[in-house]
Amino acid sequence: MVDGAAVDIQARVRAKLPPGTPVTVKKYTTDRGAASVTIADVRGMAWQARDGVLTRSAGEAGIEVRDWRAG
Repeated sequence: MVDGAAVDIQARVRAKLPPGTPVTVKKYTTDRGAASVTIADVRGMAWQARDGVLTRSAGEAGIEVRDWRAG
């Protein structure tokens, strides 16, 4: 289930970026299955900061994004 959600978010992120921009999914396990979606481009942080491409894509996929610092 987690892997499928990550691939869905990856596709949504790719649709918001210039063609050919690398967007990766990394699967890992802690005490549960997990995955991260990363814009593997030097401009990725700027796109997230300015446009929220990762946050918006996750929200469109039905994933609630919370600030980990908020506790």
